[in-house]
Amino acid sequence: MEDARRDIGKDAVSYFNEGFNCAESVAKALCEALMLGGRNAVKSATPFGGG
Repeated sequence: MEDARRDIGKDAVSYFNEGFNCAESVAKALCEALMLGGRNAVKSATPFGGG
């Protein structure tokens, strides 16, 4: 479980470095880890990354 959380965190940081905002990065990493369709989740998370 600890390794899975670490991998999700690393993925989220990677997405953030690619240009996604913080909320989008976390949503995308979680959706991929849980094998969910992440497209709508990322769009839904966008307003939460404004600060």
